[in-house]
Amino acid sequence: MIRSNAFQQAKLKAQRNDLYPQSWNDFGGIFVTKILMATKIKAVETYLTGVQSKFSVARHFGISESLFRILVAVYEVHGRAGLLQPAEITDQMRVSLVKWKQLNKASIRDTCAHFAVLSVEAIVRWERVYNVSGEQALLEMRQGVRTHHKRIRSGQNQAPRTGEFILTDTRRRLKKITSLEKASKRQLGQVIIELRAKYRLVDLIRALPISMFVFQYWQRKLQEPDADEELKRTVKDVFDAIKARMVYLE
Repeated sequence: MIRSNAFQQAKLKAQRNDLYPQSWNDFGGIFVTKILMATKIKAVETYLTGVQSKFSVARHFGISESLFRILVAVYEVHGRAGLLQPAEITDQMRVSLVKWKQLNKASIRDTCAHFAVLSVEAIVRWERVYNVSGEQALLEMRQGVRTHHKRIRSGQNQAPRTGEFILTDTRRRLKKITSLEKASKRQLGQVIIELRAKYRLVDLIRALPISMFVFQYWQRKLQEPDADEELKRTVKDVFDAIKARMVYLE
């Protein structure tokens, strides 16, 4: 009874002081607010049309700063519709999102904005499933259901044979390397990238002498533009331009 009275008093006080009344709930004596989408839109538009910082506006409306940054990013790309009608989550959409994020080396916020997705946790979960278990596992995910460890570990009975196939394909690609132990981590990383369409990433990592951390490092490095190649191309362009000008002057 005492806690109930305290909750009612806190609720009334909050509603009196809050310019945008929200729905209050009591979870074991902890007061939690459910912020309506209309309030979130009001907060975003207040920020975009005003001079206050994101932190100040988010705090005024009782929205976490991290969520508010996502809301602003989605609104700037899709307008109100992006917040009122978020993207429909389908199996193919999840795959497209993760591939786009990795191809463009995009941040979580930029990915949310591009696809009008408000859940950071969902994107993190999808990318983890894709990296560990591959595209098929992401396609088979049911919306709103967390991936069970059993699914991620599925296929372990086939792992020995799969491992043999992986080793055979790897040796075929590393023709000049007499043993996998002599292959550099860069070479193994390149092979894994080439074999991703054929095998699950978790099976590739398990079969080859390379850790997930090291592979992800080389995956990022291999996707970066080759600075030496760009320099050579620039020098060649300058040389061709000078040569063409000399011919013209002659």
